[in-house]
Amino acid sequence: MTKRDQSIFWHALQKSIIASIITFCVYQFFYIEFIRSSIEDFAFDTINKIALSQKPTKVATAPNIIILMVDNHYLRSTDLIDENNETRYGYIFPREYLASIINSIDETLSSIDPLKHPKALFIDYDLSYTSDPLNQTLSSGDIALIEALQKERTYTIYLPMTSSYNFIYDSKNPDLQQKIRDKKIVFVSTGLALSGDDISRRYYPYEHYKDQLFINIAIELWKQDKKDYFETEKMFSQTKTSLIENRIILKEKEEFFDGTYMTWQSRWSNLMGFSAHFPLDTLDEDVLQSSVLMLGAAHEFSNDVFGTSLKSKKNGVELHGESLMTLYYLDGNLQKLSLWLTLLIVFLTVFGCDYLFGMIFKPLLQLRKKSKQVFKLTPTKLISIRYKLLSILIAVKREKFQDNYSIWVATAILFFISYIGLVYYRIWFNWMIPAILSNAYLGILLLRQPRQKISNLLTKIK
Repeated sequence: MTKRDQSIFWHALQKSIIASIITFCVYQFFYIEFIRSSIEDFAFDTINKIALSQKPTKVATAPNIIILMVDNHYLRSTDLIDENNETRYGYIFPREYLASIINSIDETLSSIDPLKHPKALFIDYDLSYTSDPLNQTLSSGDIALIEALQKERTYTIYLPMTSSYNFIYDSKNPDLQQKIRDKKIVFVSTGLALSGDDISRRYYPYEHYKDQLFINIAIELWKQDKKDYFETEKMFSQTKTSLIENRIILKEKEEFFDGTYMTWQSRWSNLMGFSAHFPLDTLDEDVLQSSVLMLGAAHEFSNDVFGTSLKSKKNGVELHGESLMTLYYLDGNLQKLSLWLTLLIVFLTVFGCDYLFGMIFKPLLQLRKKSKQVFKLTPTKLISIRYKLLSILIAVKREKFQDNYSIWVATAILFFISYIGLVYYRIWFNWMIPAILSNAYLGILLLRQPRQKISNLLTKIK
């Protein structure tokens, strides 16, 4: 091996070792805020947006998920919104309208074969307190909702548990309590995590109220289709690993409006949305069969709105639908590639790219010199452009040339590996770790943090 080849080899080896050390640190300390926001979440958001968000995906094992949106169009149809699109009611959505929607669903299903009925209805509205400001008595709307819930039906109703008190859970109504004991009414948690950049990327698997465990609605519904029993607290983590395991794969959607109802179809083929007053009897019975209905707020001034990595906002009920689709797609929580396999892939990729660019530098440099000589003899516009382009792309020093290109090519290769891993093998591999070796990338990270803090400070001042 010549002295030049030895120099190229040791340069590549040094860089690959550094990349492996960084990989080890990121793998072990991904939960530290700087690494989470700048490396882990950024890497996942990017591959989600490029590789998955626009990709139509049909999950054969998943039920159809139908989102019933209490949107502006529904509110307008019930005269609950004014000409400024502001709601006419107070902080609590009138419970009698929830009862009306449930009764409307039951009426539609009454003319359909029970074998074609949905299997679940999730009502994503906070039922912690009664409509009475003092939480002392039941309003007519509260009573109407209780009457609707205690009726016999083929599907299960899921209600959110968001505090230690819930006027449905704590009701003294014997028929309602029997429904709860028979698990025809099931209480679930609905926590969606919000990151430091005000973007929701993951869900909380469970929450504790009244010294009891309440499982997240997505996990609870997915769990019903699992043949093998598992303990939620063991399979789903609330600690550091949850930053990766409980991520939500987000999809774009296509919206339609016919003048009365808003509808949309997600790139999740199983997931669709309709205004809450949409006539469900117009849907094919096969669409409704064993489906999951989710009812939630989706109007303009709803507080249940979350920012997403797709640069568009989504309502909480839609994120619950996507969480459920993610669980079916992954068949559980998101697993990451093992540490040793991750280190091996990063080491070999960085070493191979750096060594390759070190070996091709000399012939490319000769090409640049030859181009310069041709330019002196024939300074035409085309030759001038070629010479200037080669001068920009090919650095004078080999080490600089290697540093400029090997890292980004290695990152591109690892992105492809990450894409294959997530799309075809349902496993997460952080593709952008080698990019940290780039001085340009490090500069961006260092500048990005104070800018975010300044931006957050200005927002608070406003």
